[in-house]
Amino acid sequence: MILIQVNIAQDPDDIFYDSVKKRGGFINIIQQPDANHYNLIGSIPTSPGARTPLFVPELNRFYVAVPHQEGQESEIRVYKVG
Repeated sequence: MILIQVNIAQDPDDIFYDSVKKRGGFINIIQQPDANHYNLIGSIPTSPGARTPLFVPELNRFYVAVPHQEGQESEIRVYKVG
């Protein structure tokens, strides 16, 4: 068995994997250059309490639900996966 470790953001709600681009992540983007290696290639801040993400590989989009908190209105944020 091979154990692979990659540092990610604290308190992940979900983890998705893009099998076409060999990327997965929380809102941290992790690249899989080969079968046994993973590299953190980017970090995108969202909002405190952001939850319930959805990755749609056919649309190259990542959706994140942001709750209403203090000065922040609730919203769905859409990120284009490049």
